[in-house]
Amino acid sequence: MPILKKFIIQQWLRSFLGALIVLILLISTANLISGLLRSNVTSYDVFINYIIEFPKILNQSVPVSCLFASLFSLNKLKSNSELVAILASGFSTYKIIITILQVSILVASIQLAINSYLQPYLKEKRHTLIQNSEKKFKNLKSKGISSSALGNGKMWYKSTHYYLSFSALDKKNNLLKNISLYYFDDNNIINNVLNASSLIHERGNTWSAVNGDTLSLINSSTEFPTSNKFKKKYVFLNEERNDFLQIDSDITTLNIFSLLSYIKRLQKSGINTSEYEIMFYNKFSFSLISILFSLVACGAIYTPNRRAGKTGTNLASIFILTLIYWLATSYLIELGKNSIIIPEVASFFVPFIFLIFFLYNLYKNRQLAS
Repeated sequence: MPILKKFIIQQWLRSFLGALIVLILLISTANLISGLLRSNVTSYDVFINYIIEFPKILNQSVPVSCLFASLFSLNKLKSNSELVAILASGFSTYKIIITILQVSILVASIQLAINSYLQPYLKEKRHTLIQNSEKKFKNLKSKGISSSALGNGKMWYKSTHYYLSFSALDKKNNLLKNISLYYFDDNNIINNVLNASSLIHERGNTWSAVNGDTLSLINSSTEFPTSNKFKKKYVFLNEERNDFLQIDSDITTLNIFSLLSYIKRLQKSGINTSEYEIMFYNKFSFSLISILFSLVACGAIYTPNRRAGKTGTNLASIFILTLIYWLATSYLIELGKNSIIIPEVASFFVPFIFLIFFLYNLYKNRQLAS
C-alpha cells in the first residue's frame, strides 16, 4: 500500500474511531440511565438489554461517525498544509476519494454483517438471558405474522384454492389450533368450508383435521348446503409443516437470508409484506448511507489551499445533515409501512438523494478531481 494512501486511511480511521466512541458513550449513557431508573427491572436486565440493543446503537452511530471522519480528517490535513503536499506529490483528489470510498466500504460491510447476523442472534437469545423479556422491554417484543395476529386472534394464509385461518401453531405437537379452511373455485367464490379444533401434520402434505364439521355446496344454485360433523378427516394441503413454521417465525431473530425467504413465502400467500421488506432493505440502506456520508463530506478536498473550517461550522454541518437524514428516513419508512409508497423508495430514496448530491459536486469540480 502506498505511504500516502496509508497515511490518509490512518487519519480517517482515527477520526472515525474517536467519533464512534464518543457517540456510543453518549447514547449508551442515556439508555443505561433511563433503564436503571425503572423499578420493574434489575440492573442485570438493563445491562443485558443494552448488550442486545448494542447493534442498533452502532447502526445509529456509524453513519454519523463516517461523516465526522471524512470532514474532520480532511480539514485537519488542510490546516496542517498536508493536503496541499499530498496533491503536489501527484496523489490526485480522485485518488483521495477512492481511498476514502474503500475504507468506508470496509466499515459499511462490517456494519451490514452486524445487522444481518449478530443482531438477529442476540435477539434470539433474549428469552434465555432475560426472563419475561417482552414484558420488561418493549424493544424486545416479537415481530411477524404470529405477533401481528394477537390483536385479532387468528392468522390468515392464502394458498392456491383455499384460505386457511388458525389461532396458533403448536410446534411441539406439529399441529394448528382452531382452524378454518375456506375452499374457493376458479371464480374466487367459496364453495366449501371446513372447521376443526386442530389440524395435525401427518407426513408431507397430508394433515388430519380433528373434531370438526364441513359445510358443502355453499355456492350451489340447485341444492341446499350440507353440513357434516367428523372426529377425524384427512386433509391435503399445498403446504408442509416447515412452511407454517417459517410463517410463524419472529422476524427479529432471522438472519438476512432467512428474512428474504420469509418475505417470499408471505408474498406467495398474498400477504402484505411492506413492513418486512423495509426491514430487509434497511439492512443495506443503513450501510449505504455510511458510505455516502463519507463521500459527501469529501467536498473539503476541492479547496486544499484554504484553512480548515471552524470546528463549530463543522459540527453544525454534521448536525444538520444527520437531522435531515433521520427525519426524512423516519417519515419515508412510516409511509412505506402503511403502503403509501413502495418499500424500495422508503428505504433508498434518501441515500439516492445524497448520491446525486455527491455526483453533482464531483461533476462540478471534475477538473480539480482529476
